Amino acid sequence: MQVALPLPMPRLFDYAPPSGTTAGADSIGRRVRVPFGSRELVGVVAGVGCADADTPLRDAREWLDALPLLDGELWRSLQWLARYTHAPLGEVVSTALPAPLRRGEPVPDTHRWGWQLTADGEAQRARQRAGTRPQR
Repeated sequence: MQVALPLPMPRLFDYAPPSGTTAGADSIGRRVRVPFGSRELVGVVAGVGCADADTPLRDAREWLDALPLLDGELWRSLQWLARYTHAPLGEVVSTALPAPLRRGEPVPDTHRWGWQLTADGEAQRARQRAGTRPQR
């Protein structure tokens, strides 16, 4: 798989998927932690395919997302932006992510919780309103 890393280098880096997993077309846009020299970086899968069979590939350490964070029109827009500005795809993608996601932290829960009356509650409220007088 080809990984876009947040480096000032206009190329993608080839890695094998994390051990015990595979990378398909649905992996494009997922964050992955990979070894790079003596450190680990968080990159985004930019492509899947066969590298040269003679070239040994290092395994990515882990998938950070179950589903792609960057997919569809957003992914195509980031690719276009990298081409248009002649910027490395890894840096463009890194800039598009919030700082915690660039560091490899989990995606925060974005569910909005709220309260809603049940059908019994709505009926009770209607009965209460029927028994009140209009205000002057």
